Amino acid sequence: MRSGRRIIVLLAWLAGAAGCGRAPPDDPPTLRFSAIPDQPAAAVLQQHRALMERVCAAIKRPCQWVETDSYEGLVDRFGRGEVDIAYLGAVTFVQARHRHKAVPLAMRDIDFRFTSVIVVPKTSKARSLQDLRQVRFSFANRNSTSGHFMLRQRLLDQQIVPETYFASVAFTADHDSTLRAVAAGQADAGGVNASVFYKRVAAGDPAATELRVVWQTPPYVDYVWGARKSLSEPLRQGLIDALLDLDLSTEADRPALRAEGAAGYVPAFPADFEEMHDVLRTQGRL
Repeated sequence: MRSGRRIIVLLAWLAGAAGCGRAPPDDPPTLRFSAIPDQPAAAVLQQHRALMERVCAAIKRPCQWVETDSYEGLVDRFGRGEVDIAYLGAVTFVQARHRHKAVPLAMRDIDFRFTSVIVVPKTSKARSLQDLRQVRFSFANRNSTSGHFMLRQRLLDQQIVPETYFASVAFTADHDSTLRAVAAGQADAGGVNASVFYKRVAAGDPAATELRVVWQTPPYVDYVWGARKSLSEPLRQGLIDALLDLDLSTEADRPALRAEGAAGYVPAFPADFEEMHDVLRTQGRL
């Protein structure tokens, strides 16, 4: 799959380049990277810094990290040209593409079958979704793909409307905040990014280790690295190549891939986000 998708993206670029006689736009001298704040700021930077450095070394460009404090803020800064390359969830990518013509670059190998989990305290009697009727429930950030939108959609697929099924529905700032809220008894159950939860458990996080999974969603497509359309095609192709060339068996690439929770990257296409586009359009969020 990885090599096949890479050939498609290369052929598409060659065809576009052959039919376009215009000079490429002026690319910024320093590429500005950012990411949705789905974790505390320090954790977001820790996840993406090594990858940014490897990619920028590969394309021989200086780069800088731009901290963003909200999902909506990142989409807006992308549109204003204050961020060139961003790690986006499916929701924010679809919004950035719809509003600002964002271009997908590459996705982690795990992002085609991403999942969310609903967690409860280990002392809870709940063992299934049916046991969560009329409990206090918390999503993560309201604009999160895995912490809200696709979790909500997968609940709706089970004929569960959160606002009527649960006793109350709340939202937190990010996945870690939801884990802490459930662990502290501020919510009886919470929905979060599965990768974040298992990563926190493996690291011995005090909140996560007090919780257990009561339900895991069917998979969906989530995170993607996206670029501003105004970046030249040669630069965008260079970024794609640099991401696809990351190799877990290469010592220099290993820290970046491990921090990203990936074995490698594959090309990403707008068609990968059709379900998310339909979900947002149905909910009036485009």
